[in-house]
Amino acid sequence: AGARWQCLATTPGTVSDPSQLPAAEDPDWLCAEVPGTAGSALRAAGADYLVRDLDAEDWWFRTRVNVPDVEAGPWRLELEGIATVADVWIGGEKVLHSESMYARHEVPIAVARGENELVIHCHALTPLLAERRPRARWKTRLVAQPNLRWFRTSLLGRIPGWAPGPAPVGPWRPLRLRPDRTVTARRLETSCEGDDGMLSAVLRLPPDPDARTALLHIGGETQSFAVPATSTAIDVPVEVHVPAVRRWWPHTHGEPHLYDVAVELGGAVQPIGRVGFRSIDADRSGDGFRLLVNGVPVFARGGCWFPPDVVSLVASPTEIRRALETLRDGGLNIVRVTGTTHYPDDEFWRACDELGMLVWQDLMFANLDPPGDDEFTRCVIEEVDQLADQVAGHPSLAVVCGGSEVEQQAAMFGLPGHP
Repeated sequence: AGARWQCLATTPGTVSDPSQLPAAEDPDWLCAEVPGTAGSALRAAGADYLVRDLDAEDWWFRTRVNVPDVEAGPWRLELEGIATVADVWIGGEKVLHSESMYARHEVPIAVARGENELVIHCHALTPLLAERRPRARWKTRLVAQPNLRWFRTSLLGRIPGWAPGPAPVGPWRPLRLRPDRTVTARRLETSCEGDDGMLSAVLRLPPDPDARTALLHIGGETQSFAVPATSTAIDVPVEVHVPAVRRWWPHTHGEPHLYDVAVELGGAVQPIGRVGFRSIDADRSGDGFRLLVNGVPVFARGGCWFPPDVVSLVASPTEIRRALETLRDGGLNIVRVTGTTHYPDDEFWRACDELGMLVWQDLMFANLDPPGDDEFTRCVIEEVDQLADQVAGHPSLAVVCGGSEVEQQAAMFGLPGHP
């Protein structure tokens, strides 16, 4: 928090290591906000960010982080999203290579106390897109560069007739460097069993040389679980049965009731999230598709969610909530996140939960023929696993769809959809 960031554009391939970058006083450096993008830094500097081809340049982001003497490690660097092909250094050591805008990373690191430089290199996509690759089965007219199908990145800024620019480049999601001591929820997942509910959690617990017992609290219920002695952080599964749960409903049908979840470890209670209990089913009778929430048919009426700021991809909790409240107050009860944009952050999901808005979540595929090679598939599986970790406990989640206008594009060419 409070870090001062700079960003700089360089010709692709001319700088390969942070030691080759110009000094911080060089006038070519721009002030940057992180989370944010190269486009938002150019916008803040008064430059013409709308027509500049950000994919044609390498972009470097850097800051200095202070590791105080009073806080010993181990440490972890948490990166929630960098667009798109990127390398990360801290303290002069390269600690990460990422090839997906949507990937979240947790990197255990050993850093010196005092100031450490954190550097992110976002590689130019244009040279990578020019490489020869296997031909797609169809070529959409919407996206100018068909080889984008090989990269896990947003089509925002890359569809000339619809979202012409700027393309998202940079650390568009938060970064954190913190000691590996806190309890975090890796996944919270709920289910309903008659009138009762079940919370299944996977908790990341900090290293502790002593075996002990911890407690998971929800809705007046408490479940104790053993914490093994370990020198590293560990994931521990735990379940809590919650009798006579109050169901979560979309706002058009009832109250969107939520439960606070907390972990008690070593006498300290730490909140780890909020969940809701509801059942979601799809009625496909008569070649239709109808949602049933808690067994009740719901007429879903809504619209598509678009990032409030398509340049930085960052919106405050207030902005997100205000937009969703407008939809709710207009009588809508569902919002669709389309595959042309990006996965929304936790503030979006919390607001939808609290406001009783259902969510149709597309995976980030649209228009292009996705490759079927093993490495691409592995990357997508990891992406969907991380999405499931993020959204599993949110009762607002109604539908997860494979993408938008993928089979449609194939059908327009008279071709079968992707297997």
